Parts: sequence; structure tokens; C-alpha cells
Amino acid sequence: MNHTTPNANQNSPLGFKPDRRGARRAEVPVRRQNERLYGPCVAVVRGVDAAGEEFTESTVLQNVSAGGLYVNLQREVQLGAKLFVVFAFSPVALQNVPVPKVAVHGEVRRVDALDAKAHGVGIQFQHHRFL
Repeated sequence: MNHTTPNANQNSPLGFKPDRRGARRAEVPVRRQNERLYGPCVAVVRGVDAAGEEFTESTVLQNVSAGGLYVNLQREVQLGAKLFVVFAFSPVALQNVPVPKVAVHGEVRRVDALDAKAHGVGIQFQHHRFL
């Protein structure tokens, strides 16, 4: 079965379509099972990094879906690492703000080196609960 992203721009000779930010990207097969929510959501990530050190890092989610999330971290983590994440469905801080929050335990399924220190990390949910 060959799925492609919906609403492709048929006028483009190279098969490009605008993404959510207006940039153009190549049309590729859809592998995601769930839609993504994009936008800054404040998050705190806890776990063990690639050097074996425990860490707690405040950051911002890049996207979230029913099955996982993608976040930027200032440290490297290994594929398969177990992480704990608490995030708010709001771009404001987690403290003393009445917004929906979610706590998740997940497994690292993707690591992208973004620069010398930053890494994009895809986490697949194993367990979650609303706080």
C-alpha cells in the first residue's frame, strides 16, 4: 500500500507541497499513524543520558501525537533509553498555571544531532496520565 501526504500540490513539477510553516518540502510516503500537534509546549524531561548521567532538563516540545512526542535536548540520549516527560498543553511555564498537563513514560525511538550539543529526540509513549 503506497500512501502519500494528502493535498499535494499537483502544480509543482517536483512534487513539493507547503508544510505547516509555509516552506516547501518533497512529498514522501506517510508513515505516521497519528496526527501531530505542533507548537511550543513547555516540558520537563528526566532520564539518563548517553554518558550514563542522570538529568532533568526544561525544554519545549516540537510536536506531540497520541503515540509520542519530539523534543530538543541539550544532551545526547541513546536509542531505547527510558525517559519521563511532563508537559503542558500551553506555551507558558508549568508552575502555578491551570493548564492541562500530561506525564508520560516513554522510550527513545529517534535521535537527531541538531548541532554540537542539541539533539532532537523522538519518544514513543509507553504509559501516560493526565495531571
